[in-house]
Amino acid sequence: MQFGANSSRVESRLVLYGLLAGISSGIVQFVATIVIISNFNSTLTPFSAGSVNSAFSGPFEWLIRIALGISPLLAVVQCTLYGAIFGVIAEVLTKAGLSAPIAAFISGMLYFTAFGVVPFISLLIVGVIVGTINGSLLALVLAHPVTYLVLITLFSSLKGPWSKVFERGPKRY
Repeated sequence: MQFGANSSRVESRLVLYGLLAGISSGIVQFVATIVIISNFNSTLTPFSAGSVNSAFSGPFEWLIRIALGISPLLAVVQCTLYGAIFGVIAEVLTKAGLSAPIAAFISGMLYFTAFGVVPFISLLIVGVIVGTINGSLLALVLAHPVTYLVLITLFSSLKGPWSKVFERGPKRY
């Protein structure tokens, strides 16, 4: 670790920026998950509701209800961890010689591809096979990867209040 005028309070800014972007992305995913679950519940017909209720009944009914209840919170934790991991990827890219904004954009695009493009294509394929494509569901799938991509790129490109907090050196040496 380097000490002096150029020392950083945080060892890896991009990992921290990835973590912050991941938390924000997780909050977006939290809202999207709640919308998806409530939308699913509101679109059930009496016939399909009976089949869904029969699927929920049985020895594992309590487990399914708990899983549905905590899934939005788990989405926040998952996006936070992925944000930190993709922040590490951005940090590795900067050590390979890329500038921080370019490395952040590349890692954001990798995140977007893994968690946005792949599920989007999967839902399109299923929608074509089933015969219905839910546009709002497709938009919700893309919401959190776009949030991550935009935020990590902005955090690493622009100077803002986060820069003053994370880039200043310690008060005493």
